[in-house]
Amino acid sequence: MTITQSQFLQSISASKADVFVLHCTDLVVYDSGAGIVYVPQSTFESTTLNPMGDFRTHLGHCLQWSGHAVVEGASVDMYNALVTAGYTGELYEAARDYAVYRLKKQAAANAQ
Repeated sequence: MTITQSQFLQSISASKADVFVLHCTDLVVYDSGAGIVYVPQSTFESTTLNPMGDFRTHLGHCLQWSGHAVVEGASVDMYNALVTAGYTGELYEAARDYAVYRLKKQAAANAQ
């Protein structure tokens, strides 16, 4: 089943645990609390993301054994949705072929 960008954002905003972004050949989002990997539809329908080759992190094992949700669009659409919703990434781990970021939601500016 494919979910919308809005449903994706609602799901990760409700998470009570760390949410990570893995950027390798494409972008995937992992909710460590729910054990769900959010994969862009364009990635899911192609062979551009090879879990055995691209998930070379300690999160890789978790990603391969997690449930998954297919999100409408491409990696860039997921990235734009995250930025628009106020998320930023804090570098968690990096290597030559990938980077893992912990998502942080920007606090809304207090209106005065």
